[in-house]
Amino acid sequence: DELTRRGVQVELLEKGPQAGREASWVAAGILTPQGEAKGPGPFLDLLLAGYQLIPEAIRRLEAATRMDLSYRASGVLKLALTEEDEGLLKEELAWQDEVGLRFDLLSPEEVRRLEPALDGSIRRGIWFPQGCQVDNTRMVEAYIRLVQSQGGVIRVNTEVKQLLLEGDRVTG
Repeated sequence: DELTRRGVQVELLEKGPQAGREASWVAAGILTPQGEAKGPGPFLDLLLAGYQLIPEAIRRLEAATRMDLSYRASGVLKLALTEEDEGLLKEELAWQDEVGLRFDLLSPEEVRRLEPALDGSIRRGIWFPQGCQVDNTRMVEAYIRLVQSQGGVIRVNTEVKQLLLEGDRVTG
């Protein structure tokens, strides 16, 4: 959407027979900057900046395609079920706390209050308030419609083997 709005010709290459039916199609639709980064650095910075753009991008996409993407700014709950999980969770929280990210460390009782349907052994949970959800399959369909409606091209059965660079720009 951003590129086509700037007048850039967009061409998407998909190695499979249908656009967007690989990882994007089977993902859970959970969008949280803190859940993907493994520590501070450029990747976390990119995730945090991108997260700020999500609500407006979803609004534009829904308006342009007249599709409901089931966007919910609901927060995200991450669980530790084993002692090992709990150790990894605490390591994750240490660096997140250092860089000032928001989260709540939850007891098993607090986790069950948030999600009463959970059963079994829960050692701890982290609540990331900066998290949202979308229907990822509808979002993929909406982006396909949008790209095509704005003159973009989607080529299926076209695997990318390498990128051609000129300086710091991808040219092919």
